[in-house]
Amino acid sequence: MARVPWGDLEGDDVERFVAALILLDHPDGSRVTPAQGDSGVDIKVPNGDGFDVYQVKKYTSALTSSQATEVQKSWDRVNHDFGANNIIKRWFLVMPWDPTEARENWLSQLTTSANFPVKWWGKAHLDGMCSRHLNLVRLFFEDGAERINELLTNLVALSGDVGSSGLDVFATRYIGLQQELDKLSPFYRYRLEVVPANEVQPIESIRDRPVFTAEEGLENYRKISADSFIRTSVSAISVEAEAFNPTPMMVNLRLEDSPDVRAFLDFGVAPDSPVAGEVVDAVMPPGLTAPDGPVEVGLTDLIVPNSWENLELLMTTINRGEGVDDDSSALELSSFVTTEGAIGKQMVGSSGAVGVMLTFRRHPAGYILDTWAKQIAGEAPHHVLPSLMFASRLWSGGQQVEIRVPNGPSVIPPTPVAEDARLADSAQDWTEIVQNLIAVQRWTPVPLKVPHRGDGAEVTLLRRAAELTASDEPVSRSWDSLRIVQHHPDVPMAGEWELLAFSGISISLDGREIDLDVTVQQHCERVEAIEAGPGYVVVRPVGDAPVRELMVEPKPDRDGRVVARPLTEQAAGTGGVRDLQERTVIELRDLAKTLGLSGYSGLRKLELVELIRSARE
Repeated sequence: MARVPWGDLEGDDVERFVAALILLDHPDGSRVTPAQGDSGVDIKVPNGDGFDVYQVKKYTSALTSSQATEVQKSWDRVNHDFGANNIIKRWFLVMPWDPTEARENWLSQLTTSANFPVKWWGKAHLDGMCSRHLNLVRLFFEDGAERINELLTNLVALSGDVGSSGLDVFATRYIGLQQELDKLSPFYRYRLEVVPANEVQPIESIRDRPVFTAEEGLENYRKISADSFIRTSVSAISVEAEAFNPTPMMVNLRLEDSPDVRAFLDFGVAPDSPVAGEVVDAVMPPGLTAPDGPVEVGLTDLIVPNSWENLELLMTTINRGEGVDDDSSALELSSFVTTEGAIGKQMVGSSGAVGVMLTFRRHPAGYILDTWAKQIAGEAPHHVLPSLMFASRLWSGGQQVEIRVPNGPSVIPPTPVAEDARLADSAQDWTEIVQNLIAVQRWTPVPLKVPHRGDGAEVTLLRRAAELTASDEPVSRSWDSLRIVQHHPDVPMAGEWELLAFSGISISLDGREIDLDVTVQQHCERVEAIEAGPGYVVVRPVGDAPVRELMVEPKPDRDGRVVARPLTEQAAGTGGVRDLQERTVIELRDLAKTLGLSGYSGLRKLELVELIRSARE
């Protein structure tokens, strides 16, 4: 069993070592922010819908009365503060001293109101944990770091030109080294890998120094042959545990001055891509040498807690005339992310199609309000419609906004928003698209989402479908040609005809075809054939004859049906009386509806013919 010289350690060293023991057993654990004056370390570990809480104390001998009072304060604090907003599943008092029976009874009385298990982990329990973490004991109290360096020195000794034939032997040796590293490094995870030279790009940039990467922490490449490199990847096993490392990794950087770097230093906003810099000073994990020369550094946002989960954007018209009704409209913003730097804070939130950024300066105190258009592709139309209508007016000019707590006071007073005709027009275009999607949604069970593009044939087809679904009257449009399926062999192929066709309709969103559960009736009084083939015919209008389209109830036998009547010279000139007389009552009523007539439902055939003829004249 590992022997730790508990009595010879400083109090802070005891707490750091014990906290590291716990967090290495529970990498998903984290430190509870300590209360002012608290001399211990609280660690929380997720457990189902709550947390196990470990209170670490540095006491290595029998508790004095003042130390017992500190334990009682910690117990009260964890219940009143942490327990007020979290579920405590278990509570552990951890210190390198085994309690007497009297102290165990004292703890039982202290925690008698607890509705969760309470345990005391003393010296015997900690010594058992040390036996499972010999590498941590060696690092804190022996020569663990030196042994890791020795192993990696042995790895470097393998860097001769082993060639491709020697890779199998080399692989066996570095696997053994990998296993030893896993035993010896308590805070870091080491991964060794032979990498073909053509996968290391650019090769000339690899000079036996670490390269910063976002995913792996640190990487080090060493050339072992003309065709191969050894890659050593090092990452912290637990970020929280690494905080208790007696020799934590530390890198001081000098970053090249740029607007992105200034935004990060001033307001904590990280750029999207790595920035150039130079290492001034560094303490690296065992086995890695400090980088020198230029490096590429990936930065992350310096996020801080935000007391405002939601805020409201209230818009009004500047210099609204007297007697004009209240024209204010509001939009609730959510998902705020707050970053902080040396000069101030920046808050970014959004609602649907509108993004809002608030930049606060401390000295001199002030703020800047920016609004921007947010990507809405893939969103549900009804979710983003209010924000699009808000945005269309917001950027049209003459508007001001204030930010306030919903149903509460203002946080930012009314501030003018700059006119941006491009954004306003774009918001208006997308408003129309979203409204069309909502109109068409009632004709399909497929959930319709906002497409990525707001122009092109897809939007034109959607607009046509929306116009038809929104109207009970025929919609007239000009047209060039129409390809119809020729179901009936008696469809005329010469001369002029009157056409009545029934077909399904579909829309396309981001290349996905969606059939609507409706039928479109298309009627044109004068057409002629321009092309024919097996099972189809292409027709075009004669003169400027429009096609009138109307949504009708879908029927299984209706889609694809075509009614074509030849127009004789006399019929074409007189309104086609002979043609009308040859139709059935149902066909005449359909035609009357297509023509936008009313009062025809109770008419007999001759009355229908006369009504339609008169309308044509």
